[in-house]
Amino acid sequence: MVVLRLLTSGSLDSLDVDLRQRTNYAGGYHSEHYVIEMFWEVLKGFSLENNKKFLKFVTGCSRGPLLGFQYLEPLFFIQRAGGNDPEEALDRLPSSATCMNLLKLLELN
Repeated sequence: MVVLRLLTSGSLDSLDVDLRQRTNYAGGYHSEHYVIEMFWEVLKGFSLENNKKFLKFVTGCSRGPLLGFQYLEPLFFIQRAGGNDPEEALDRLPSSATCMNLLKLLELN
């Protein structure tokens, strides 16, 4: 039964590793940006249930592709959101565009 579930639902065991390796960045973010490093650290600590909720938020589906995130279409992107005013960013929340597998993260100081 577990094997059948894996075949039909994919695995989330290595979400933070597999997805991280296949993530693109925009708006001034890059893989070593401090906001991105904090983001991956938080995601690494998520429970299975929170991983499902995160995926649902950014892709519209609560599970990853059967053969891994290299087959996610379009590829996952994290983009800097908001203007240049740090005070304005305090009033906003992260958002997403599920049709583009896009997470819009604010840069907080």
